[in-house]
Amino acid sequence: TNWGMSLFPSMAMAIAVIALNLFGDGLRDAFDPKTSQR
Repeated sequence: TNWGMSLFPSMAMAIAVIALNLFGDGLRDAFDPKTSQR
């Protein structure tokens, strides 16, 4: 089997998930300032 055929799509999916998590954290911090104060 060709390892590149499964490596690159899985890396792209992992990067997309991490980017969406960071984007969601940024939106939460921007629109809900009460939860960011600790």
